[in-house]
Amino acid sequence: MITDFLMNLADTQALKTSATGNWLTGATVDLGKTAPGDIGQAGRPAYLYVVVTTDIVSNSGAGTLGLRLITQPAEGTANAAPSGAVNHVQSPFFDTSTAVGASNVLPAGTVLWRVALPQAATLKAYKRHLGLVTAIGGNHLASGAISARITFGVPENVAYADGANTPA
Repeated sequence: MITDFLMNLADTQALKTSATGNWLTGATVDLGKTAPGDIGQAGRPAYLYVVVTTDIVSNSGAGTLGLRLITQPAEGTANAAPSGAVNHVQSPFFDTSTAVGASNVLPAGTVLWRVALPQAATLKAYKRHLGLVTAIGGNHLASGAISARITFGVPENVAYADGANTPA
């Protein structure tokens, strides 16, 4: 996976643990123009790649985590829904429950989400600043951190049993 350091949205970024709600997570990326067009190179899709770096688990009971890639006309702040923000892609909601018997902790190393970015012509036009919003629902989180970046390829690693050189 080839990454551009300047396209990092979050690098082992701790998620908000004190409250539920929508939060701009990590840094915003300045795309350099008021109306940048597509992100990436012509005919080559760019991807959003998000991986869990610290176990994500709710404080107690049921909880959910969702992600949204947005662009906005001005640099982001803690406000996750600034005036003029445009939602481009939204993840499903991930279960972070800690109820008795639940095994829904999202462990470190989990690829949480990878998605091709929509082409500007097919959806809403991109604005100048790119950001990632986390939506924390149910109970607030007890812990969790993610890394998120824009890349031109996503790893498709397959783990095999020790000594195996082909899939079974």
